Parts: sequence; C-alpha cells; structure tokens
Amino acid sequence: MATYLLTWNPEDSSVEEVAAEWKRLRAGRKPRPADWSCGVNKSIQPGSRVFLHRQRREPRGLVAAGITVSGSYAGRHWDLEKRRQGKKAIYIDWIIDSAVPGFGDDDDATLEPFAAHLIPSGPIHDLVSWSNMQGSGTSVAPEAAAELERRWALHLGAAATGIDHSAPRSAKEGRIREHLAKSRYRESLLRKAKIAKALAGLSFMLSLDIYINETSRHADVILPGPSPLEDVHFDIPFPQFSYRNHARYSAPVFAKAAEQPEEWQTLLHLCDIVQGKAHAPLAGPQHSPDAIIDQALRAGPYGLTLAQVQAADGGIDLGALQPRIPEVLRTPSGRIELAPPSLLADLAHVEAALDAPTDRMLLIGRRDTRSGNSWMHNLPVLAKGPERCTLLVHPEDAQRLGLREGGTARLQSGGAALLAPVRISADMQIGVVSLPHGWGHDLPGSQLHEAALRPGVNMNALLDDRLRDPLSGNAVLSGVVVEISAADALVSAE
Repeated sequence: MATYLLTWNPEDSSVEEVAAEWKRLRAGRKPRPADWSCGVNKSIQPGSRVFLHRQRREPRGLVAAGITVSGSYAGRHWDLEKRRQGKKAIYIDWIIDSAVPGFGDDDDATLEPFAAHLIPSGPIHDLVSWSNMQGSGTSVAPEAAAELERRWALHLGAAATGIDHSAPRSAKEGRIREHLAKSRYRESLLRKAKIAKALAGLSFMLSLDIYINETSRHADVILPGPSPLEDVHFDIPFPQFSYRNHARYSAPVFAKAAEQPEEWQTLLHLCDIVQGKAHAPLAGPQHSPDAIIDQALRAGPYGLTLAQVQAADGGIDLGALQPRIPEVLRTPSGRIELAPPSLLADLAHVEAALDAPTDRMLLIGRRDTRSGNSWMHNLPVLAKGPERCTLLVHPEDAQRLGLREGGTARLQSGGAALLAPVRISADMQIGVVSLPHGWGHDLPGSQLHEAALRPGVNMNALLDDRLRDPLSGNAVLSGVVVEISAADALVSAE
C-alpha cells in the first residue's frame, strides 16, 4: 500500500470537514469521504495510506491519518484567484481513521501533533524531505512508511485509542473493543478501496443494463437491453419446484423499437468483436432462444415443438411428476447420501455453538415478496407501500435492547455500522434479527430515481469477506454476529 503526506496550512485552509468526520467516527457512526488537495500528484490510487501534516504554524506535525477512496482527480481550484484564471487543482477523497488529541478543536493549545519532522535519525528522517516538502501529495518511501506507521501508533497510544491503562478492567476492555472495532473498520475501508482500485484499473468495462446501478456506474459503456416486457420468457428453473410437469412460453407484451437489437444478438456480436469480427452481421434467428428452446423440446421425452407450446393458451400440462431416481444419481453408493461423514463430524461444533451461553445477536438476510431482486426497487408499482428494508426483531430482544416499533436500530459488526428502521415480529427467533438483501441504493454515480427515494441499507457492509464456511468454502453471508443498540437519539441529532 502506497503512503503519501497531505499538507495543511492553518493560515489559509480549514480542517473543519475532516474534523467533523472524525467526530462521527468517535461517536460510532460511519465517517464520509472528504476531499483534499494533493498538489501536483496525479498518480495516487484508491486504497492508499495518507497522513495529514500541519505546517507553517506551531504546533506542527502529523495530526490525522486515513485511507483514500478515490484516485487523483482534477477539480475547482481551492485558491479563488487561480480559480478565476480557470486553473484546476488535483484532489483525492479520503476517509479519516485516526487523529491526535485536540484535532478539530478551536484552541491550538489542546492539539498534540506527532512531530515526525523532528525525529533526528532513521528512515523517517533520512527518506522524507520534511524541510523541503514541495507540497501536498508527497510520496513516502516504503521503509519510512513502515516506521511512520509504527511511530504514529506509539504517539497516539492511550489518548487516541481510548485505552486508559489506569481505568477499571471493565472500562479498559470496553475501550480496547472500541479500538479494535476502529481497526476492523479501517480494514473494511481497505477492502472497499481495493475493489474501487480494481475497477478503476480496468482498461475497459462494458455493461448490459437498463439501469445505471451500483455496478454499471463503473462502466465505460452501457448498452441498454430491451425491457423485460419486450422479451420472450420460457420457464426453465422454476418448473423444478412445480408439483406437475408443464411447458409454458410467454411472448413479449410490447413490441420493441425497430433499432433495438435483441439482447442475445448483442451478446453474440460482442463475442464476434472479441474474435476480431467486428463487422460481422448480427446473428440470425437460427441462433435465437426460440431456436434453442425448440430443439430442446423436440429432444425431450414428450416430443413437443415450440409451435405447439406457443399455441397453447397458458402452457401445456404434461401430467404428474415422473420418478428420476436412481437414474439421475451420481453418488458412489447409488443412494441419496443424506448424512455424509464430513457433515456428521462437524455437528459437534454446531451443538457446542448452540449450547454456549451468549448475549450476541445473529443477523440473517431475507427476501421480500415485492422486492426479490434489487432491480425491482426501481419499479414504482412494486416499490410503493410500506418500508421494506427493515430490521425484524423478536419482541423480547426489542425490549432488552431498548428498540421500539418504527424506531431506528444501529447494527455494528467489526468497524462497519448501519442504521435501519425496526419492525418487531414474533416470527423471529430470539437472538436473531433479519435485514433484506439487495438494498443500499445511495452510492454516488448510480441513477435509480425510484430506488433512491428509499435507498435502504446494504447488509453486505456488515459482512467480512475473509470469513468462509469451513466445510463448503462458501463465503459467510448469514448468521453474522452483530451488536445492536437503539439509535433514535443519534438519528434525531443528525
């Protein structure tokens, strides 16, 4: 991770915006990005480490640190005269994760900077030109950065981490947990920044989408597909859950515009472009979904054709389900293996976890009938009605945690936190709460007008992408330990 120094001259600029975000973090809320000039450095990447260095006026030294969440970009110059001349300044957006005592106070006498520029020897002295610093955005050599990080942590010590070693044990443990939570929050910022950096580093990104959403906002080009009401539909996955065999084809409800290619034609043409055949004509009907469906029906056990299914109003009932076992089994025993040894062996861990006393809450996801997928949040006919991105809580848990119906709960896991409206439900298991997946439509660059009116919160922000299920290797997406508290007063204060 690259490290840079951002400079601050209190004579001509203010840290009011950054200090406000530091106060948010110390209050247990998620800080927001702040922009800062990085001089002439146009190569800073998301996920870089930055230290804010106070200059010119005493007390001088490092006063804050954080992580960049953007790369270098040009914007309106901070100097009014240069702005009038049409000149631009280079900026980065960063999120603060630590600061010295007194940072953000009006009184300089309370500020306790880390005077790294006064260290007499070693890599910080030898590899950083403190006396000849040209401006903000100065790169720090890796050896100096490692030593700077170590010395920064030592300087912060009890004051910035909140660990008072003279405090009673219970109070000290609480402060240590708070410090660890902030460390985990910084780790979550790094993971998000890595994703942003990876996307920013792509040579080219193309999306096929009818929306500019949280993913397609990163695309260089977005090719709009037809509306779902302008496309054909043939049930393939859901008949597996039916209690009778059937075949059903749904023709488009509306005719698409003449110049709008079918989505399958666009995909096949992109394949042609990748193979160097950019001028090839669009694929014809012999490659269409209709042609594939017709071939599959003809080869199936009922000998149907697509024309027969299309002609049947409401589809064709093919009768009761037919046995497929043991024909479809591929197990060594030729039986349905309901109790593999690996699963049975792991039950001891499950039983121990269930029996262990705990006051921790577990967070699980859910799907709402009217918003099974995130794109449905942008359809007015489905998005209307009551708030659906709510936290379901059992009445006994709500009483114990001080939560009320319609109030706001604060969920925290590691250093990440969310605020969600509360719905009390006896359908929930005691000790378990639930948030729906697929929400959080408030990211910059996305253009989901209807969804943005009630963006909800993104449950994934509370997940740790390093956790894996020990047997399957799958990511842990449910049953996540969270801390929950009432946040009504905090929301009112905002």
